[in-house]
Amino acid sequence: MKQPNEEPPTRGDEAGHDLLPSLGSDNTASLSELFGYLEESESNSLGLLRRVAGLEQTHPNRENVAIPHELHSLVQIELDRMPGRPTINFLMQFFLSELNWMSLLVHPPSLMSQYESWWARRPPLAVDTLLTVADIDFAALVLRICSFASQFLPSASYTIDSVRGVPLATIRDTCSNVAANLERVAASINPRGSLVRVQHMCFAGLNSACEGRMMQSCTTLCTTIRVAQRLGFHREGPGTDSVPTNELEREMRRRVFCNLCIWDGLLSRQLDHVPFLNDGFNLESLPRMHLTPGIDRDSGAPEGFTERLLQVRLVAFWNDTKVEQSAGIDFHPTIAQERYERFQTEFLATLPPEFSLQPNLEWDEQLPKLPMQRQLLYITIFESICQNFRPLLLLEPARLRALPAHKQVVLSSQSRVLAMAALKVLDAVSALHAMLESTYTRFPAVLFHTFESAVLLLCLCIKDLLPGHDIEETAQLQTVDIAHVSAGGAVVDNPALDSGRIPEIDVSRERCIMAAEAALGRLQMLAEVSAMAEAGARSLSQLLQKAVDISTASTVRTAPRTRSSSRENAGQDPILSVSSVSWPVNEFSAADFTIDRGTPEWLASDSTMLNHLEELFRGEERES
Repeated sequence: MKQPNEEPPTRGDEAGHDLLPSLGSDNTASLSELFGYLEESESNSLGLLRRVAGLEQTHPNRENVAIPHELHSLVQIELDRMPGRPTINFLMQFFLSELNWMSLLVHPPSLMSQYESWWARRPPLAVDTLLTVADIDFAALVLRICSFASQFLPSASYTIDSVRGVPLATIRDTCSNVAANLERVAASINPRGSLVRVQHMCFAGLNSACEGRMMQSCTTLCTTIRVAQRLGFHREGPGTDSVPTNELEREMRRRVFCNLCIWDGLLSRQLDHVPFLNDGFNLESLPRMHLTPGIDRDSGAPEGFTERLLQVRLVAFWNDTKVEQSAGIDFHPTIAQERYERFQTEFLATLPPEFSLQPNLEWDEQLPKLPMQRQLLYITIFESICQNFRPLLLLEPARLRALPAHKQVVLSSQSRVLAMAALKVLDAVSALHAMLESTYTRFPAVLFHTFESAVLLLCLCIKDLLPGHDIEETAQLQTVDIAHVSAGGAVVDNPALDSGRIPEIDVSRERCIMAAEAALGRLQMLAEVSAMAEAGARSLSQLLQKAVDISTASTVRTAPRTRSSSRENAGQDPILSVSSVSWPVNEFSAADFTIDRGTPEWLASDSTMLNHLEELFRGEERES
C-alpha cells in the first residue's frame, strides 16, 4: 500500500507496472476521442459529417461504465485510505456552511443528495461494491472539498488542529493524494470527463493556491479549462448530446465556467501571462437560475452568485480595454486615463446597490455571506485599478522629465490614484480577514493581495511619487482628482462620475508606509501557517526598510516650500526635481508652459489654469 506522500505509479514507471489500461485498442472509441474533435463544434469535420452527411458520430457515455476488473483492487485500496465518514461528514458540513460562498462551485442540496447516495451504494464488504467512473470522480470531488476545507481550520468555531484525533495536515495530504490517484484511474477509462471532474479539478487548483503553489495552480487551471471546453462548457451547442437536458446541471456548468473565467482573468493579470481563455466569455452562457435558499426571487435581494457575475464582468471589461505593452514597460498616461474613466462609468457606476462603493446594507443580516462577498469584489476592483496604473512605476526619471507638462500633471494624479487603490485593497483585505473569524488563514485572497498592495505602496514611496508630511504639499496635490482629469489632461467638472469614484483618503508617504507596516505584520503572523506569507514577509521587510530610509532622507532634504525658497531657486522648479516626480498643479512655474501654436487645446481653453498662469507671469514681472 502506498504511503500518503508517495507519488502514484505512472504508466511505464521504473517498476514496470502498467496499472492504467491503454485506449489504443478500444474499438468503441469515437471520432471525437481518436481525432480530438470538439463535439460541440459545427465547423470542424465532425460537425460537417453531422450536418452535411447526417452522420451521428457521438462519444460513448463512459461515466456509468463499471471500472475494469484489473483496476478494481487498486481503486478499493485507495478508497480504504479515505478518512472515516465522521471526519468527512464534519469537513463537508464545514465547507458548505463556511466556505462555499467563495466560489459556489457546487449546489449544496444536489451535492448532499449525491453524497448520501454514494455512501449508500458502498456495502460493508468493499469487494462487493460495483463502482463506476462516476463513483470514482465523485469520491475525488468529496476528497478535494475536504482537503480545501481543512485549509481553513482551526477556526473561531473549531479551535482544534485535528479531527477525531487525526492532525489536519495528515487529513489534507491523504485526501489530496487519494483524490489524485482516483482521478488518474477515472481519466484512463473516460478521458472526456464530466461536470463532477471539472469541479474536483477546480478544487485541486484552489488547494494548490492555498498551499502557495501558484504555478501548479496555473497548470491545473489550464488543464481544467481544456476539460471544460471539451465538454462544451463555453458554449451551449444546439443539437448535441453533450449538453445535458437537466436544467440544474446546465446551470452548474455555466457557474463552473464563470469561475474558470474569473480565475483565469485574475491570475493572468496578477502573474502577467497570456490568458488561457483568449476569446473571453460567451455572455449567452451566463448563469440564469436563482438558487439561493430562503430568498424570494421577487424580493429584490441579490442572488448568491451575483458577486461571481460581477467578477466575470470585471474580467470582461479589462480584457476588452487591454492594451498590449512591449516588454511590460511601455506606459501611456492618456490611454491609462481613458481606461480608468471608462471603468468608472461602465463598471463602477453600474454596480448593484448591494455591491456599490457606498453599499446598501439592507440584506446583510439575512444573507450573512454577502458582506464577505462584497469585500472580495472590492479587493478585485481596486486591484484591477492598481494593474491599470502600476506600469508608471517603471518609468525612468529621464522619461518623466521629457514628458509634456500636462502629462506630468496627469501622472502625478495617477500616482495618487494608484496609492489610493492599493490602500483600498488593504482595507478590504483587513475587513475580509476579520470576517473570516480565523486569525490564521491560507486564503490566497488575503495573502496575495496583502503582499501585492504593500509592494505597490512602498515602490511609490521609493520612487518619491507621493507627498510627504508637509500639509501644504498634500493639500495641493489633493486639488487634482483623477476622476476630474480628462484624457487630454484638462481639469474638468464631471459630477456624473461621482457614483463611481474612489472615496478620498490620505495618500502621504507616512500613511502608505504605516499601511505597509501593518501588511507586513499580517504576513508575519500568517507565516506560521503559510509558506507564501513567510516568503512575502521576508521580501516586504527588506523593501520597507529601503522605503523608510529613502523617506527619512527625503524629509531631511526637503525644506518647507515658501515664497523665499522659490525666489532663491529661480530658474529651477522646487517640485519638478530629479529626485521627485510629485507634481502639484498649482506649483508649476511659468517657465514650464509656453503658450503658442503648440499649446495643447485643453490648456488654452481652461480658464482656471490660464488665470493661474497669468498670476505667475505677473508675479515674476513684479519681482524682476
